[in-house]
Amino acid sequence: MNKPKTSSVKFEQLRITAEELLRDKGPASSQVNGHDLAQLVHELEVHQAELEIQNEELRLTQTKLEATRDQYFDLYDQAPVGYLTIDEKGIIRRANLTIASMLSLPRAHLVGQSFYLFVSREHHGTLLQHLKSGAKPGTKQNIETKLLKKDGTEFHAQMESSPLGFEGGALGLRIVLVDISRLKAAESELRRANERLEEEVRIRTSELIETNQALREEIKQREQMVWELSQHKTELESKKTELELKAKELEQSSIAVGVLLHRSEENRESMESNILQQVDKLLLPFLTNVLTTSLEPVQRQGIEAAIYHLEQITSSFAQKLSAPNLGLTTREIQVASLINRGQSSKEIAETLNLSPDTVSFHRRNIRQKLGITDTDTSLAKRLREFA
Repeated sequence: MNKPKTSSVKFEQLRITAEELLRDKGPASSQVNGHDLAQLVHELEVHQAELEIQNEELRLTQTKLEATRDQYFDLYDQAPVGYLTIDEKGIIRRANLTIASMLSLPRAHLVGQSFYLFVSREHHGTLLQHLKSGAKPGTKQNIETKLLKKDGTEFHAQMESSPLGFEGGALGLRIVLVDISRLKAAESELRRANERLEEEVRIRTSELIETNQALREEIKQREQMVWELSQHKTELESKKTELELKAKELEQSSIAVGVLLHRSEENRESMESNILQQVDKLLLPFLTNVLTTSLEPVQRQGIEAAIYHLEQITSSFAQKLSAPNLGLTTREIQVASLINRGQSSKEIAETLNLSPDTVSFHRRNIRQKLGITDTDTSLAKRLREFA
């Protein structure tokens, strides 16, 4: 550091001495001999060499400084973030190319302009507070803001500022700006995705709750059904027991009824046998004797009919026509007996004191019950099959 100063002093002394030697007159010329002059020339040459070396060093240093400066400007301008330098009034003093590109403006249109012109109006208050807080020495502030492009569109930016001193003691801020529009868009999309997911979760949870409730209701209903089925089963088992008891009782009653029916049938057969014997031994002989007396024709006809019917009753013909499966009424059996005897409808009407239409009605019913309604079979012929 002291070498340039020492060389300069020495050079000044040598210059003065040389000037004195060159004068034709003067006190110095009488005192300096040839040896001193040669020494002086040598020192001048050495000093000149030193100056040349120093000059080369200065040139190299200047070249390095210029390269460093160019590198600094390249880094400053081509940085991936925006750089701004503003004074205490918010006027832009310096700006790199990145912030100019962010705002879609030439850099020349930024320098000298108020930074507020490029900030969304709604963020002016926040920016003012930020500038006041960031102007304090040793502080660093970070905020999110919205910047305005040339066409008026807004974009989100992350702003970091640190205090900076200017010449004359004025203060300002060095500001770093990062475009976080994509980050904000991603955050917004993530938020919407979270909201959709939360909504889907809410809906799914609601559906699961409803399904769970429905399952509980179904389980409850099934438990109720199981309980009711158990009750029904108990009741059925109880009724089954009762029915088994009643079945046994009915079986016993059926046996008793069977016995009674058997006895009743035996009694009926015995009674029928007695009646037939009485008719055959008492009534028929009596009516036959009556026929030997003098009778009116009508009386004789009636007695003969009575004898015929009694004979029919005691015969198998009447018993066959009285079968339950035929379903013939008493009057129809009487008409059938007279038809089997060979009487006409008119004679049957006179014998039974009926109208001919009534006799025809009974004939149709008999044909129907004997199954010959739609056939050409004679009723008399069909009745002879029962004789």
